[in-house]
Amino acid sequence: MSMTTKEVSEQTGIALPTCRKYAMILQINYIGEGRRKTYLWTEVDIERLKQSLGKRGRPPKDTATES
Repeated sequence: MSMTTKEVSEQTGIALPTCRKYAMILQINYIGEGRRKTYLWTEVDIERLKQSLGKRGRPPKDTATES
């Protein structure tokens, strides 16, 4: 079953522009041309998206320091 980018965004809670960006990066299959492009996401593609986003940024500071 294929899902649109809007459906993927709603299901995962990831912003729509971020989903579109990663659709291009992950080379998701699409129909249409130019601005009217519709990406067709599969379950495997959604898992790849989640793995690509993963944990980002600096880890939290260690608040338990020894004196």
